[in-house]
Amino acid sequence: TFEIIDDNHAKDKNFVYCIIDDNACSSVIIINWADPLTFEIINDYYAKDKDFVYHQHYHRSDNLVDDNSGDLLCYSFYKINWSDGRTFELLNENFAKDKNFVYYATKHNCNTNGYGIDYYFFKIEEFVDNKTFEILNVNFSKDKNFCYYNNMELRFWGKILDKIEWVDSKTFKVIDENFAKDKNFVYYIWDDGFSRSIKKINWVNPEKIEIINNDLIKDGLFIYKRNNEQYNYKFEKKLMSSIFRFIN
Repeated sequence: TFEIIDDNHAKDKNFVYCIIDDNACSSVIIINWADPLTFEIINDYYAKDKDFVYHQHYHRSDNLVDDNSGDLLCYSFYKINWSDGRTFELLNENFAKDKNFVYYATKHNCNTNGYGIDYYFFKIEEFVDNKTFEILNVNFSKDKNFCYYNNMELRFWGKILDKIEWVDSKTFKVIDENFAKDKNFVYYIWDDGFSRSIKKINWVNPEKIEIINNDLIKDGLFIYKRNNEQYNYKFEKKLMSSIFRFIN
């Protein structure tokens, strides 16, 4: 009953296996709890069967050794406790959900292990209503109660999602990857390379907002230019007659 799933996984009637071969040594490990009949790999981060969801992580092995720490490890899938394979839904490459939780998984190229890649997995439990949670784009998401921005893209501290304060969730709309609006304000993602936050732009008319680029926006009467010399990168309001001077 032995069957190959992909280059690194196989199964028979009893177990699902992770097959490791790095040209230096080989190892076969059993993925605990996995049901061979219904087990399927969704992407680099997730797998599922009829009962559970699994995430990519490190697994102990008798043969593979991390050159830096001496720990025995290899990549494999771990069962997510309290997950539900029947209701699992992939939202995008990184975000997923089931009837119980919203999940986030990603990887980061580094030199902390023998493979040069670290996998990270998070179960998002705070605030989020998993039944109505949806991804709007790479930076914004929402559920029936709140709107969120992604606060953690390959930065492994703090929260994955933060609520957007002040926002009117019923009229919230995404403009592009970095800008959004509701009936009252326009919002933008501020990212200095070390941390991210969401900021609102005062005075701008949300109904007439037009994005020229990440540093320049306009509405019906004014143009707003981001002053990148300031620590908080505020948008400054200018008269529309000055638009060509700012663009050029």
